[in-house]
Amino acid sequence: MCIVDDEMNKVDVNKISKEEWLTLERMVPIQACQTFMNALLDQGGSESALNNIRPYMRLSGHAFSINMTRLFDIKGDDLDRIGDVCFLYERLFGYDMNEIERSSERLVRVGGIKCPWQGNPKEGCMAGHEMFFNAVCESINPEYECRFTQMITKGDPMCSYVIEKKKK
Repeated sequence: MCIVDDEMNKVDVNKISKEEWLTLERMVPIQACQTFMNALLDQGGSESALNNIRPYMRLSGHAFSINMTRLFDIKGDDLDRIGDVCFLYERLFGYDMNEIERSSERLVRVGGIKCPWQGNPKEGCMAGHEMFFNAVCESINPEYECRFTQMITKGDPMCSYVIEKKKK
């Protein structure tokens, strides 16, 4: 077993504020994901990258739904639970989405001006947000889907999405 002693480290992590440290903690993993997405895009293009990552995002979204529902004791009807799990995901990533509608039929959120994927390939957002949320929907009730109506990474001024039952 290796014991780490902060006294022995030569880097003073207190040279930056706690806020700056939290920003680093959030952004380093996001940048790593962006690097992986760029590698997939370089390897085979957009369709190939999305097809390759889809099963992993599906598993991740299912696991996240199960774990967050248990951890936060999320209750309510299917749409409420989907909305709450998606809210937690956005909160963890620092997305600035605002819910503008929640009814028994659908949920709508807009915002995304602080999107960590801004300036990166749209496929990162498509996988890390849209695919992931569809996996959350599938995990809770496969009759629901998430449909992004706007994405900053596709050139839109903001992001927006709708979660509702799939059209027949």
